[in-house]
Amino acid sequence: MDIMFDATARFLPGLALAVGLVALALVAGPGPGYKFGIIPLGTVFQMLKYGAYFGMAAGGLGLLAIVARFISGQGALAIALAGLLLGAAAVGFVMNFRSQAQSVPPIHDISTDTENPPVFVAAIPLREAAGASNPPEYVGGEPEPGNPERTIAEAQHAAYPDLQSVFLDVDPGVVSAAVLATIDEMGWELIEANTLEGRFEATDTTFWYGFKDDIVIRIDPQRDGAVRLDVRSKSRVGVSDVGANAARIRAFLDALNARVGG
Repeated sequence: MDIMFDATARFLPGLALAVGLVALALVAGPGPGYKFGIIPLGTVFQMLKYGAYFGMAAGGLGLLAIVARFISGQGALAIALAGLLLGAAAVGFVMNFRSQAQSVPPIHDISTDTENPPVFVAAIPLREAAGASNPPEYVGGEPEPGNPERTIAEAQHAAYPDLQSVFLDVDPGVVSAAVLATIDEMGWELIEANTLEGRFEATDTTFWYGFKDDIVIRIDPQRDGAVRLDVRSKSRVGVSDVGANAARIRAFLDALNARVGG
């Protein structure tokens, strides 16, 4: 019996590490896999789910290996601990992602002006060529997915009440130049800069997953000499953006205000 227990104690650390490595691959692999067109979006979420399952298994095996090590003196403690930590990291990553997704409404089109949002023009053929599943039109009047009691626009206002039109007491030409400089600062790909219409379009590609989200910025000179500026950011795929578009707009407005002294 002791021989069998000792053999199990020696085997468990390696098993915990192996399962932990599988969990890590399932959690980390979908990003580059989707980015380079190897893994479809639906498979990404399946892999994350199974990554969490493998992570829990690795954590349990690692814990058993540690206990067995202290009882029998057999087995590599460092390897058991590595398996436990890998499993915990995989589970933690997935749980954090899930928590973020649940903390925001499942929407993917955010605009500082939901009544008359900036419209995409130059981005439309790019979205069509990329096979974007989300249409370029603003559908803020439609029900929020999973919650027919409020519209998408109402869900945005409830979740991101700070995202409103910005009014700047700056010459329109200065604002246009600041918009272009800020787009460059953000690392976005400029699609079109139509200064006559006051419309600027760009695409932001996320680092790990390679998600492409399109942005349109509108500047509108007012009668009192101020400039009204609105920003809209929309994902090409997916139901929920996990708050990415709102965060992108905030970052842009912060950088723009710092540039023009707003």
